[in-house]
Amino acid sequence: MSGDRDTWEVCMSFFPLFIELHGKEILVVGGGRIAGRRIEALLPFGCRIHVVSPDLSEGLMRRQTEGQLRWSRRTYGVSVLETEQPFFVLAAAGREVNET
Repeated sequence: MSGDRDTWEVCMSFFPLFIELHGKEILVVGGGRIAGRRIEALLPFGCRIHVVSPDLSEGLMRRQTEGQLRWSRRTYGVSVLETEQPFFVLAAAGREVNET
């Protein structure tokens, strides 16, 4: 091996985190396809999902209409973390948001 880590090694270097999510506020930044997949994975755990995004995919809009998530129609800014104080944050948006 050349010393460079391949993609598999990088993925496997992450620590699996097992935490109680029931009733906790989870902030998801982004309202597209990737956010949708992550939210679908979170829903069975009973957390309160808050999406911050200017737009929502059709599937997430349906979830919002059904009362399964709260949507703030705005762009993400660091001030969101100061006012919302979520338990956990998932970034499912473009690189410019993920790097802030």
